[in-house]
Amino acid sequence: MPAVCVQVAQSPQFPEGIRQLAAEFLVCLCEAREKAPGMMRKLPQYISQLFSCMLLFLLDVTVRDLGSANKLS
Repeated sequence: MPAVCVQVAQSPQFPEGIRQLAAEFLVCLCEAREKAPGMMRKLPQYISQLFSCMLLFLLDVTVRDLGSANKLS
């Protein structure tokens, strides 16, 4: 399941909202220490995949229409 969520979160083919939900699910799995102890540590390269996925979200910059923003100033 986590491998599929990583693929969904990294794929530009899915809508942004779906990608964000997949990434949020992955982070929640890491935070659930009481309910799933060690589950995520058993997956090889999981942390590096999650980190690269989060970096993709940070680097995904959308250029918006700045014309309306210039009218406000």
